[in-house]
Amino acid sequence: MKTINKDWPVTSLLDIAVDCPSKAGLLSYFQARIRAAEQVHVVTMNAEMAYSATQDPAFKGLLNQADIVIPDGIGVVWALGKQGIKVQRLPGVELVESLLKDSPTTGLKWAILGSSQTTLDALPEALKKRLGSFHPPVYLRNGFFKPEEVPAILAEINAAQPDVLFVALGVPKQEHFIAQWRSELKAPLLMGVGGSFDVLSGQLKRAPVWMQKMHLEWFYRLLQQPSRWRRMLALPKFVLKVTFPQT
Repeated sequence: MKTINKDWPVTSLLDIAVDCPSKAGLLSYFQARIRAAEQVHVVTMNAEMAYSATQDPAFKGLLNQADIVIPDGIGVVWALGKQGIKVQRLPGVELVESLLKDSPTTGLKWAILGSSQTTLDALPEALKKRLGSFHPPVYLRNGFFKPEEVPAILAEINAAQPDVLFVALGVPKQEHFIAQWRSELKAPLLMGVGGSFDVLSGQLKRAPVWMQKMHLEWFYRLLQQPSRWRRMLALPKFVLKVTFPQT
């Protein structure tokens, strides 16, 4: 992991370094890094990602090379709690929404690489209803491209000069993309955000508040996307791995 100054504790879960900031502290940190033009790679980690890292040493190494790994999923928060570490859950979708909501004040320039074209087309109107005022994106590109197109895409992103590039290619593709190409990208903040824009565009609904409070967001997502059931099998495996690390 790259050494950068942080104002919060860093702990470890299944041999993965995990940052434990507050939401306000993290957003403030992002703005400071943007002003200083100092690049950071942010991973929003859930239980599925953490378990995958235990099965794939290369992926674990990639996560540990990232500058900031935050507890996105309730499973990660639970697992750290078993170690006696109380952390604030920081869902990627909430961080994205906060950054965009504050953009008229901060002047944030943002770009998206990923999601479907349907999501990107629906996003402006959905954000207008959701946020009211916000800075429009300086660059949008869906996640369907060929490897030979990457150099041109990188050039387009750099020409747009975003402060933050949200990479929504899904796990682990987005993390691999950022790790591979960050040296070619000039954006100070690089963040893998999975399906955050599917939610913000209204293509997917976030779980009702009562389900969020009961930590059932994963179940609500499964009801909307039954095809994810195989991926959900990682959740009980994660629990077992945390409970019995030697298994």
